[in-house]
Amino acid sequence: MEQRVDTNAITAAVTALTAAETQINRQLNALRQGARNLQKDWNSQAGYVALSRFYDILSGNDARSQVLRNYVSVLSGQVTPGYQSAVQANTRLSDLYK
Repeated sequence: MEQRVDTNAITAAVTALTAAETQINRQLNALRQGARNLQKDWNSQAGYVALSRFYDILSGNDARSQVLRNYVSVLSGQVTPGYQSAVQANTRLSDLYK
C-alpha cells in the first residue's frame, strides 16, 4: 500500500495553524492587559478570586502555545525540499526492485 503525503494540504495546515496561534496569543494578551487594568477596580475578596482564576487559565497558555509550535514544526518538516527529494529517491529505488 503506497503512502503519499499531500504537501499542499500540509502547507495550508501550517499556515492556518500559525495564523490561529498568532490570533490566540494576541487575544489572550489583550485579555491579560484588560485584567491588569481592572485590578484596581476589583479590590475585594471576590475580585481577588476572579482575577486569580483568570490568571490560572492564562498560565496554561505557554504550554499550549509550545505544543502547537512543536506540532507546526513537525508538519513543516514534512514539506521541506529535502523531504520531497527523499520521497522521490525512495520511490525511484523501490521501482527498481519491483
